[in-house]
Amino acid sequence: MSGESSAHEQIKRAQALIDLGRQEQAVELLATIPQTTPLLVAAVNCFLAYAFAGLGKKDEAYACARRALEAEPNNDTALFWLAIVEPDDATVLQHTSRLIELDPDWVPYQSLHAISLLRNGRKEEAEAVAREAARQAPEDVYVLGNLGDVLHDKRSPEAEQVYARILEMEPDDLHARKALARIKQKDEADESARLYTDILATDPDQGGVALQLNWMVFGNMLSACVYVFTRYAVAWLFAGLVYAVGLRTVAVVIGLLASLTFVSRVARSFRSDTAKLGKALGMSPRAAFIRIYGKLPVSSIMATLATIMMTLPPLIWAVLALVGRASSWWAAVGLPILIMACGWGLAHAAVWVVRTYQR
Repeated sequence: MSGESSAHEQIKRAQALIDLGRQEQAVELLATIPQTTPLLVAAVNCFLAYAFAGLGKKDEAYACARRALEAEPNNDTALFWLAIVEPDDATVLQHTSRLIELDPDWVPYQSLHAISLLRNGRKEEAEAVAREAARQAPEDVYVLGNLGDVLHDKRSPEAEQVYARILEMEPDDLHARKALARIKQKDEADESARLYTDILATDPDQGGVALQLNWMVFGNMLSACVYVFTRYAVAWLFAGLVYAVGLRTVAVVIGLLASLTFVSRVARSFRSDTAKLGKALGMSPRAAFIRIYGKLPVSSIMATLATIMMTLPPLIWAVLALVGRASSWWAAVGLPILIMACGWGLAHAAVWVVRTYQR
């Protein structure tokens, strides 16, 4: 067997390894193949890009796709992988436009072009292209997945149907399972948590899934705090007006009742989310909370502290105002506002930590 024939046999074995989800072994095998011709350079680096993309190593995948395209400038497979991992939105649109020029009849390229249009804010065009691609290839999971992503971005209820259809054909399709869980996260939290849990059961290394489970509780809790934060301002402004006309006790009682109402709302949201999560995980709400707290302790602690700082100061100060007078306006008004503002900042920091972890 000639050296080039042997190389192509090794590439086929590497492809089989990637298809089995054994990307790291594929990378090791591909690294041993001599890249003696432009064709071999392109082929090896295309599959390296494929393997690295599967491992989530986008920088390595991008470098390999670039090398493949430099070796063979008209290699559509190299251009496809370059478009998949290209970080710049305008450039990816150029890549997919050229892909269609190279092979206008290959439906997956049309489908990828829809995603590049979406990334560039051309949502109506993206939907039209994605729908046409799905019409031409109604059984292609990749094409349907891109249609689902376009529809999901437009908040179309049809996206859920598309992902469900994918799972009918490929029950283990990870992209569709994650997408369906995200869609159900707001209105069907228990079902969303069950889907995320099923993913983790089969693949514990899915850190992003653990993040979503964590954020189902803490993200919703912070959202409830934002709701409370704005209404606190209205309620205490009204209480301040009552105080200004000399009805101090009435003003404090108004503030106290408003504070109790808002704090109870956050508490109800928290109890509801942990109950749904516990149901999905098959454990008590307390055990579910401890489990997700342990998965991402830093962001969880930050979110908890932010919640306390944003919701409790008005309630505490209202109770204190009933039993005595503050020594100054700073102690009565400035200090609780400062604490709440710090809580607001901490909430944003918690979100930043989550997004950094997600990347």
